[in-house]
Amino acid sequence: MFYWGLVASALIAISFMIGLPGKAIGVARAYTIILCLLVVPCFLYALKDTGISLRYIVRAVGGYIVISFLTVMLTQLVFGALPHGSLIANLLIKSVVGGCIYVALTGLLVMLDPAQAAVRDVALQSLSALKRFSSRRGSPA
Repeated sequence: MFYWGLVASALIAISFMIGLPGKAIGVARAYTIILCLLVVPCFLYALKDTGISLRYIVRAVGGYIVISFLTVMLTQLVFGALPHGSLIANLLIKSVVGGCIYVALTGLLVMLDPAQAAVRDVALQSLSALKRFSSRRGSPA
């Protein structure tokens, strides 16, 4: 990983220089682009000489990556017409709505995807334990 760190650091520094003419936004875009381009080679380098394949990693986390992109797109779609008022208020509203969308989509993935059976079992066991705990304490009326 040391050699990967050297290569990645050099590429990130070069991307910063490429983005400098665009000022802060240009550097941010260049950084985002280079990190997106480095994801797959980084995993390939980290997984070499192991029994783990990139296909296995994608199968394990691919659904969550798709859900993340869908959350961003849906949040932007819903709030694209939001008036440009308070930056903090817009950030809070988008964060709460985006979080709700992410939780809902993740719940659908866990319940519908056969590959997520282990996660589903843990979630259902946790809910059942929570129900037992709340019924023992006696819920307030």
